Amino acid sequence: MPALIPRLNSVSSRALSERTYTDRSHRVFASNRRVRFREMEYAIPVDALPTVLGEIATWLNRSEVRIGFPIEVRFAAADDVWLSTAHGRDTAYVAVHQFHRSEHRDYFRAVEAIARSVGGRPHWGKLHGLTAAELSEAYPRFDDVLAVRDRVDPQRVFDNAYLQRVLGA
Repeated sequence: MPALIPRLNSVSSRALSERTYTDRSHRVFASNRRVRFREMEYAIPVDALPTVLGEIATWLNRSEVRIGFPIEVRFAAADDVWLSTAHGRDTAYVAVHQFHRSEHRDYFRAVEAIARSVGGRPHWGKLHGLTAAELSEAYPRFDDVLAVRDRVDPQRVFDNAYLQRVLGA
């Protein structure tokens, strides 16, 4: 019952309080998932976060799309890993979700366009619509990655349809 979602979110946000605990990362950053959903996450420059969240809110207010999950935000420091979403910049991650039986494409396309407008990079293990041509613009060392791929897997033994889309043939 989508109409109940805003009220349920309001009650749960008041009932859940901030918590702090320390443990090994696989215990801290793991949670049970009792509800199936689709997810897309984009890494954006930290300073673009307020703009991106504002544009997503504006789009949602103008659209017919209803969401039942909060937009998640997390942060990571810049690194030097060639295909890291945080390569060369402090990064904010914006994750959006939709119940697995709900239509997600319009929402995800809109968020993807908003994130891309500020140089967003998609999470490699979650849904996104980018191809090698678009990803090569987002990752400064993309051509170096392809050169390593050509050197270590010239016969494309470790190839599949997804890799062909995101890395090229």
